Amino acid sequence: MKTPETPAHVSVSLIQEPREEFAFVAKAVRAQGRRWTGQRRRVYGALVQAGDHVTAERLTSLLQGSEETVDTSTVYRTLEFFEEISLVEHVHVGHGSAQWKLRLPQGSHHHLHCERCGWTRPLSREEIGPFDQLLQVFGAARLSHHFALSCVCLQCAEKEETGSY
Repeated sequence: MKTPETPAHVSVSLIQEPREEFAFVAKAVRAQGRRWTGQRRRVYGALVQAGDHVTAERLTSLLQGSEETVDTSTVYRTLEFFEEISLVEHVHVGHGSAQWKLRLPQGSHHHLHCERCGWTRPLSREEIGPFDQLLQVFGAARLSHHFALSCVCLQCAEKEETGSY
């Protein structure tokens, strides 16, 4: 089970203003003394449409064919700016590119990631609680959301044990 990708046929041009979240984002951008440009609007729209955990490269491919070309470097700069103003966050899952997602009002969550097959699963606050307790024993306050917790999933472990990998 891998994290699902957004289908290639999804059209980012379907996302149009005004939407409540777009108005909020535009206000946050302008509060930083920056302009709410068409490129920023399209990058944010692609992120909304793509759903949870998408690479900058995937966002760039979603934006191909839109009314104004947005290259990968612009997508990265826009995502980094959005992260500076707490609109998005990224996580490193496995050895691939960073994955970006919208910041949720309820806060971040951790991820479990299989090193073998790429399966990724979010972890709730309740599920991560025992890790936080273990960290406190060793004098640490909390886990970073920046990286996923690497593991070998049950299916891959079974395949390794039976030699069917």
